[in-house]
Amino acid sequence: MAWRNWRELPLGPPKQKALFTVLVMKAGLAVERGELVEAIWGSDAPRTADSSVHKYVAALRQTLEPGRRPRSDAGLLASGGPSTYRLCLADGVLDARLFAERVDHAQQLRAEGRLDRALRALAEAQRLWRGNAVGGAPGPATQIWRASLEEHRIAAAELRIETLLMLGRNEDAVAELRILVGENPLREHLSELLMAALYGCARQAEALDVFLRVRRTLREDLGVEPGPRLHRCYEQILRGELSPLDVVCVPAHTGHVENV
Repeated sequence: MAWRNWRELPLGPPKQKALFTVLVMKAGLAVERGELVEAIWGSDAPRTADSSVHKYVAALRQTLEPGRRPRSDAGLLASGGPSTYRLCLADGVLDARLFAERVDHAQQLRAEGRLDRALRALAEAQRLWRGNAVGGAPGPATQIWRASLEEHRIAAAELRIETLLMLGRNEDAVAELRILVGENPLREHLSELLMAALYGCARQAEALDVFLRVRRTLREDLGVEPGPRLHRCYEQILRGELSPLDVVCVPAHTGHVENV
């Protein structure tokens, strides 16, 4: 999705949205027409794909810059030759970059022990999410980027929950984790965090039940057992020895998702 003056811009039919998404993914870089064709259609590109790309680019230029001269090769969506395009974005306009920067900043703040400020930075990052990543744009390239962005979103959510546990805010963590675990039942670290948060609220039986449920889900859906971290968490709860810090991971660097 794209906005101008707080109004969403109409990006056209699905494949035109896919083309725009690929250009956003590679903002500032020259993208060959053949690369766009492969990113949008994959191995099923029709013979008319090149002309379709030309048509989509022309339509996007009119949407992004209504006053642009029809034959101009400069501007927001520039041409570097007869079959090369580049989307020229200013700093601070791409949500994916802003999200990565805020999460990186939160990681740094947490490492410095400034936990409250880290939570605020993560809240700022989460507010950048509006619906599903990449909207409904089709194509193999957008599917990969969508999955990567979603992974970074969940990793940031885990970082926030861990920070809540470090601050002793177990009840707040439980409320958020119920939703996250329901959405991601196979993601073991979320279940581990929920177990720790419940245990921190003196709800040991519920914490143990989380392990039993996730073990059943993993067995039925994947045919595997929970990993060693989840088993260790379960055993520490049984012995009454769990500390919230036992489930806090060294935060993985989120990377710059625009380069995926």
